[in-house]
Amino acid sequence: MLIQCSKKLLDQLKLPAVPGNEEDEFFSWHAHMVMINRRKTVVLVNDSSLYVVVLYGLKAKEFQNLGRIAKDGIRKTFEAEGMKDEVIEKYLDALGEVSFAKTKNRSTVARMNKACETVLYFEEDLDLESMYQPQLGKRLSGMYAGKGKVTITPSKEMFKLLETFAGEPIIRKEAAQLLIKLDGTDVWRRLAVPLFLPFARLHYIIQEAFNWTDSHQHEFHLEGNFFFEVDSTLADLFPKYQELDYIYDLGDNWEHHIIFEKVIEDYSVNYPICLEGEGNTPPEDVGGAGGYAEFLRILADPSDPNHEHMREWAKWQGYKEFDIKSVNWNLKHF
Repeated sequence: MLIQCSKKLLDQLKLPAVPGNEEDEFFSWHAHMVMINRRKTVVLVNDSSLYVVVLYGLKAKEFQNLGRIAKDGIRKTFEAEGMKDEVIEKYLDALGEVSFAKTKNRSTVARMNKACETVLYFEEDLDLESMYQPQLGKRLSGMYAGKGKVTITPSKEMFKLLETFAGEPIIRKEAAQLLIKLDGTDVWRRLAVPLFLPFARLHYIIQEAFNWTDSHQHEFHLEGNFFFEVDSTLADLFPKYQELDYIYDLGDNWEHHIIFEKVIEDYSVNYPICLEGEGNTPPEDVGGAGGYAEFLRILADPSDPNHEHMREWAKWQGYKEFDIKSVNWNLKHF
């Protein structure tokens, strides 16, 4: 594995600025160091696909082991994509020993700098407790990037290269089909969710599927008890458990009843899909089921003195018609 470093990173590593040996771009990465929250952060960009891996808050001892840590960062980001373990290990083995060199040319430096700018833009998505940032790397790699005169999606490019390299499909196949009903309303969504995903991601998936704004606290309840989702995957819960409750906004107390329906054995993508659904999600801070009923009554009655005010308030709150195409675009890029 060749890591071609910016001068700033080479200075941190106390290495000379020597040219690297020619290497297959699939196994070659460029790297730069930026400061985020006064913490040293390394951004790696694959030369062939422009795929991004982010390492946050490195200390002196980590820089001494940057080669190993970079490989671990690649592993964890690939895992977040739902890649098969055997494919990940095959790629990491093929990387071989890590060597460091100076950057290759202006075009690769420009692409690397662009990736670093995007990391800074999405600073709020950092997991401040971890050096490895797989979800951020996954998100950045799913965004459009320029390569010469063409625009590519780095994750798609990396997937194609890895499938050719591995000679087989690279994504894990199983997903859970979940029916989620919003109590006190006629609103529901049916979702297909990859089982490899961390259980903590289910919160964000529900937020996207129901057009909530993640402005309030939430809880999961399993068999009537509060469930803390750290270190679980969806595969740890489904199909072992058939039902789960998700409470959003502990004031309005929106309870979502999650019903496991089946395992989809041959799921073809690594992101959730909304299969179908009905009903518009209530506006944030509407006052729970009772407030939502009153909200709907006023909207349906143009003669009500509060009708126009409620319409404007609803727009300000982001209340809108359920649009499955929009939901699935967001789920694909969340």
